[in-house]
Amino acid sequence: MKPFHAFRIRVNKLFAPMRSARIARRYRTLGGGPATILSNNCAAGRMLHDLGLRLDTPTVNLWMTFSDFLDFVEGMPESLEGNLEEVCGSGEGNPVADLRFGGRSVRLHFLHEATFASAKADWERRRERVNPARTFLVATDNSNATEEELDRFLRLPWPKRMFVKDAWKAERLGGAGVLVHGDFREGFNVHDFPGWFGQTHYQRSLDFASWVAGTPPSSG
Repeated sequence: MKPFHAFRIRVNKLFAPMRSARIARRYRTLGGGPATILSNNCAAGRMLHDLGLRLDTPTVNLWMTFSDFLDFVEGMPESLEGNLEEVCGSGEGNPVADLRFGGRSVRLHFLHEATFASAKADWERRRERVNPARTFLVATDNSNATEEELDRFLRLPWPKRMFVKDAWKAERLGGAGVLVHGDFREGFNVHDFPGWFGQTHYQRSLDFASWVAGTPPSSG
């Protein structure tokens, strides 16, 4: 990592807690309450933290492909009760597990967990907190989503947003009102800091405090 880039990251990390605190205050001012955010990367945990909420979601400190995310959400509530089986020899340096339910299998990569036992315990504790009436979906196109997969995503009954890079996907999702950020650069990461004052791409691109606070309970 270049020294200038490393310096900018350090500066942003100094400002990040203050920015999160402002988002949480604004969310409370808007009358926001407990919510579940499901994502196929770390966005769910990061957003709930910014909102000052408990982690009422099992999708924390992990990633899965967009395709697997669709299977997971489409399979709810059965998928929440699925069995986690450790995948040995993945070579990733972090726990990996297959979530099995109803004849389906979803692979979960627990990036920030030390052991499979801790990953499983955290998953099973947090899955009990999911509130279907206050669930929001935040997806990232991390596996080259197809048009059929985008259609599946749009049919899901919960409020949803999606980060994409390809122009045709941005046009497709923008027309449906669920596009967050049509960023076309390679290596784009929603958690990166584009500037200097602790604001991440997902914070800049999505006013999730207003979105979550202003969305009435869902029947999904």
